Amino acid sequence: MLKHIREQLLDASDAPVDRDELVAFIESITTGSDRGAGLRDMVDLCDIAGKFFFHPMTRGSSSLKQVLPALMSCSRRLRDLYGHASYGGPGSSLNFSEPIAWWREHDGVVMDPYQLLPPVFDDLTAEELELIGGELAGELREGGAAMVAYARLQFEDLPESRRQAIKSALLRYCELDTLAMVMAVQAWDAMADLSQANRHDPRAAAAE
Repeated sequence: MLKHIREQLLDASDAPVDRDELVAFIESITTGSDRGAGLRDMVDLCDIAGKFFFHPMTRGSSSLKQVLPALMSCSRRLRDLYGHASYGGPGSSLNFSEPIAWWREHDGVVMDPYQLLPPVFDDLTAEELELIGGELAGELREGGAAMVAYARLQFEDLPESRRQAIKSALLRYCELDTLAMVMAVQAWDAMADLSQANRHDPRAAAAE
């Protein structure tokens, strides 16, 4: 997608005034056959999950929506970092006005952080919500509610209050998507540290 945007920017006759800056940024985080890897070339977390992280809760999926709950259930690092209301609030988040604890248990089961979000929309029936989650194409089931909500913003004549409510919910959803990638890196980083410690001193690693 980013490479396609780069091509569009380079080919556009009415490109934005900051085209060169945007192109340079894209090139710094991507790899091109004609220019090699950028200085900050992105790492595909889905690729890491598929090759190195195996957990029954993922059910064989490398999707972040499946990987994150699994990591939450098995990572002490995530429990320590997010087990208390420390994320959000003024100066910390643009979309979560009050601090929130992302690591929570319910009936002895660690909750999926996405279940802690307020609904993207709350004016659909249970049957309509089930349709979004159960019958649409696979790419829609991963964040289907958010995609449908975005479409409603584009094509429905909604009251301004309703439009703002959906916008706020989508911004929180997108922020958690970004945070989820950070959480995955934090969990895997801790696992790598533990694996390294185990190679040098199994007793020290066990004490962790």
